[in-house]
Amino acid sequence: MTSRKNKRQRRCPGCKETGAIRVIDSRPLDDGRKIYRRLNCKTCGHNYGSVELPIAELERLQMIEAQRASLRRVARILAAELEELMPVGATVVASTG
Repeated sequence: MTSRKNKRQRRCPGCKETGAIRVIDSRPLDDGRKIYRRLNCKTCGHNYGSVELPIAELERLQMIEAQRASLRRVARILAAELEELMPVGATVVASTG
């Protein structure tokens, strides 16, 4: 369990004040895998919403994004190598399938 001291304080998107945020309403989304919160800033009165993910879900999404970035990097390297092998004047057409 994490300590409340380690949690980042919410920042109001309106006035950028930290620590003056009040939760108005919380409700589960996607069969409880996400939490939607309605929030209010005590300083400026700005109302907004947030969607919070459990740490396991967040880590899974970060892993997927890292894999995609790795694949994009490999695709750029292969395209550059293929371009070096092509005769002068030929062009490489990449599919976006």
